[in-house]
Amino acid sequence: MTERLATRKLSRTRKGLLLAVAALLALGTALLSFGPTVDRSKRPTAQDIALARGLIDQVKAAQAAGKPVDLDLDNRELRALSALVTDAAGHRKVAAEVREGVFTARASLPLVAGLWFNASATIAGTHEGFPEFRLKLGHVPLPPSLSRRSADLARWWLARKGVELPELDRTVRGFEVGASTVSARLALPRSTGLVGHMVSA
Repeated sequence: MTERLATRKLSRTRKGLLLAVAALLALGTALLSFGPTVDRSKRPTAQDIALARGLIDQVKAAQAAGKPVDLDLDNRELRALSALVTDAAGHRKVAAEVREGVFTARASLPLVAGLWFNASATIAGTHEGFPEFRLKLGHVPLPPSLSRRSADLARWWLARKGVELPELDRTVRGFEVGASTVSARLALPRSTGLVGHMVSA
């Protein structure tokens, strides 16, 4: 009797392990890929650096004056910023573009054994405050409520890095995506370390 119970217990344990392995494999298949969705191997050009520096100086001037800053970015400026961030991030890759009224930001992070974690966020339309966006992790799209929570998590992570930002709706006062441009109204406090992190990178 005891031997039979032990056999049943072992069988249940094996089934549980098999289910756990199957769940991990399914999760890995949904979240991971064998290649990046961002293809960027070129170093930023002098023009990229000049464009990015101009944008950063514009933000710093408004920050010093304690006023919001209005940024209007086209694909040329978005490519310049993406090139600088990618160059500073090592093997990690980022890209941003506006196409047919949709702003898309993508990121690819290398893992082990040739695997990559890819993520993307898309925004469309006009928004007061921090914009609603659609976040996709690997092949899994998240609902808008979880996407907003991920933005709050990113703000918390920046705070751990010494970047002090107000609430998202106070930092991003407005966001509008046009046919080929994106406009953002930002209000950064004088004490935040965000611009300093960008400049040092």
